[in-house]
Amino acid sequence: MDKKNAQSMLKAYLAGTCTEEERQLLESWYQSLEGKELPFKGQSERDNQLEEIWANLPVHQQPKTPFVSFYMVAAAVILLCCITGLYFHSVTNTFPSKTHQVTTNDIPPGTNKATLTLADGSKISLSDADKGKIATENGIIISKTSDGQLHYQAKANTSRNGIAIYNTLETPIGGQYMIVLPDSTRVWLNAASILKYPSDFSNQQQRQVELRGEAYFEVAKNKRKPFIVKTASQEVKVLGTHFNINSYTDEPNVQTTLLEGSVIVNVLNQKNITTDSVRLKPGQQSKLERGKLTVGIVDRNEASAWKNGLFIFKNADIQTVMRAVGRWYNVEIVYQGTPPERSFSGEIYRNINLKELLEILNFNHVHFRVEGKKILVTS
Repeated sequence: MDKKNAQSMLKAYLAGTCTEEERQLLESWYQSLEGKELPFKGQSERDNQLEEIWANLPVHQQPKTPFVSFYMVAAAVILLCCITGLYFHSVTNTFPSKTHQVTTNDIPPGTNKATLTLADGSKISLSDADKGKIATENGIIISKTSDGQLHYQAKANTSRNGIAIYNTLETPIGGQYMIVLPDSTRVWLNAASILKYPSDFSNQQQRQVELRGEAYFEVAKNKRKPFIVKTASQEVKVLGTHFNINSYTDEPNVQTTLLEGSVIVNVLNQKNITTDSVRLKPGQQSKLERGKLTVGIVDRNEASAWKNGLFIFKNADIQTVMRAVGRWYNVEIVYQGTPPERSFSGEIYRNINLKELLEILNFNHVHFRVEGKKILVTS
């Protein structure tokens, strides 16, 4: 039995076309894993693990006993989980007794797309713009690179009037974009997010930008000019560091996660006055909810996973998972009845189509029906 056949077996289970014997063996094997998750790491390690598992399992020849068939099914599960990049574990520790097939007009994942608004109000669709120079403002050349990034560069020997000129980069639902700011700070903007920033920092005492949504920052070091990110309820002050801010208005809190360096998180009231403050260390995450600021230790890779093409969830409820899905696939999420009480841990690539993602989530007693651009969720 080869890998292709093993994959086909599990896909048959998902589609409800496998034999009764295969179904029983598969479900028994899954039950034996209660409370355990596959130790997935990086992609290269994951691929090596796949080869090692395959080499050590007796599935390369035609099965002769039910015991060998058991390993065939186990290998199929491990193979497909490795290939899709996800192993989800539900706190219910149960496997569906019946496969519920997902039906959908397949929807592709999000892509690199955004709109740039210049100081004069003119808008440029970065998805449609050709690579190279796309605009010039106040002695600043704005260009799009061949790999779809936005760059700012000052013209040589050009005097500027010192007046702050602001640009706005906005990603739609189902879009993301990367920008290199005038000070060489790199920013990745997640779906449904807005970043407002000066087109030139040279005459500013500080480098201040405004964010709505989510962004990952790699701030260029400049001890004389702190970098400040303002959201509706807080500001983050840094000199040079890597961090992620999630400030979506539909999330229950604002999360600031530090990956490298040091940042100061200031809580702002409606009068823009600081009411609380904390300095984060690498691996720490602040949460601001209803004016209260708390700090905890987190996996720093989880916060930046979206930038690297992954969804990563740790004990996330179904609402958290589906909010991320809705933003990336540009679909509306509707719950039929009370949202299912499930907790999810795992990772999945963001470049797969919606149908495949829902088939993976369907392992956890959560069922979906897609109607156009709407996902109906039931337990």
